[in-house]
Amino acid sequence: MSHCQSSKLLISFCAPGLERIAAPLFPFVGSRGDAVALVGYVAARWATESAEALDGELASPGVWSSICAEARVLGRVLPESPPTFNKLRHLLDRVGSDLDDVLVLMQQAFTAEAFEIARSVGLCLQEGVGDLRFPVRENTMSADGTWFKALSSVTVDPVTGEVRGSRSGRVKGTRAATTGGGGGVLQGPRVAEVLATTKEGKKLTGVPFVFASVRGEGALKRVVLGISRFHSPELDDNRSEMIAAMKLLKRVIASADGGIGWCVYDMALVGTHLDELGRVGVVGIAAMTAAAEGKPHLELDPSGPGPTRHNKDDRKQKVRFSAVKTLRHRVNGVWCDHALSGVDGALRVHSVSEEVSVHDPLCELERLVFVPAGSKELDLVATYRVPCPHTDSLFHDITLTGMLPGSSKKFMLNQIRPIHEYDKQFAALKGWRQDSESVNSTMKSRSHLWGRATSLSNTKFELDLLGNALLLNAQCWDEYVSQISSCAKRDAKIRASSARRVQATVD
Repeated sequence: MSHCQSSKLLISFCAPGLERIAAPLFPFVGSRGDAVALVGYVAARWATESAEALDGELASPGVWSSICAEARVLGRVLPESPPTFNKLRHLLDRVGSDLDDVLVLMQQAFTAEAFEIARSVGLCLQEGVGDLRFPVRENTMSADGTWFKALSSVTVDPVTGEVRGSRSGRVKGTRAATTGGGGGVLQGPRVAEVLATTKEGKKLTGVPFVFASVRGEGALKRVVLGISRFHSPELDDNRSEMIAAMKLLKRVIASADGGIGWCVYDMALVGTHLDELGRVGVVGIAAMTAAAEGKPHLELDPSGPGPTRHNKDDRKQKVRFSAVKTLRHRVNGVWCDHALSGVDGALRVHSVSEEVSVHDPLCELERLVFVPAGSKELDLVATYRVPCPHTDSLFHDITLTGMLPGSSKKFMLNQIRPIHEYDKQFAALKGWRQDSESVNSTMKSRSHLWGRATSLSNTKFELDLLGNALLLNAQCWDEYVSQISSCAKRDAKIRASSARRVQATVD
């Protein structure tokens, strides 16, 4: 076993908060230590190629005893014998139809522990949320939906479609199929209920999930805050990505204790979702991904009122226009009228007799605050400075959590998506938008497990991914502890050296 793999196994079973995450499984096991060990096992599977490989590593002389010894230092008591795939399978059989409810409780505990880790490493601290006009990366939650194409390491009968194969045959056959070898093994789906949909002309298959995470500077300074599976292959029904996403985001925000000020999602985040986030005290950011290499982010359209955006998969989107209101004020006894319109997330002022365009003056955002709105909800109120040739002190307040006047549409004036200022002012936000995709890519790269699948059901696959997220968070925690330890050793050496110099001077 390599040092890296050994380290990941140790990290998995010594991860903080395993007891709380495993608590919903306690009624189904003989001892609490068994449940804790099996949750650590689910995380540790991602450190090896397969369940068989993990079982073999844990059965190696001295491996499990050393893990138990390290756990005892943390006050954690693990069982004398190591967890195995069969023990996990038997546990899940005992949980049976209660697994969905148990997973909900495990997810809630996972999120609570994730915030403990995040705060320890300097993320999601309440004092980090300051002026809402200027997002702070460490207090900005990134979220995204993704489709996992995880493969099962089993053989599939080409006639009946039956999943079958012996333990050794599955491993051998899968390696051959994965590496392009022979054997005639059909590569079956890792889960039985594979979904499919078409998005932007591309067919997506697999199991869809939504992830929420937060990240700071540094490769391992990232914490997964929660995951949620959405059930429908259709992207526009009541079980769609955004329904699942909003439910997840609200659950995560409820555990944030004020440490999340902003939430970055892709442009599936529309006015209704921005409104929902605003009412729970978070500024929603509908950010577009970066354009493909060699493509400009913005491209002028001579035939239209403004530019066209490009994102990395070559999708295009026109700017959005919406009339907000006409603002009247008196200057030297004469009425002065200004038409205010939303243009792709920004507020612009133009003549009441003309249509708005992206070339009209931008109303600068002077203040962005949350105010109580009753029923434990909040309103997000923006104060704009309206350009006027007669005065420089014309301000106007707009409550962004509400409807456009005379319309059933929600505001998209979240000040994050203006066109001309997109590259210049919000380059950092576009980078943060990639944080969620980075986490997704990391988890996807681990999802092609050789060996026995935990199950052929999406619910149990969700448990697998929870273990994946648990390992990511444990690595972040381990890196933090290592840095503290290194600093403590360095300080101890400095103190010892100083003491020696003092003693030498005395002598």
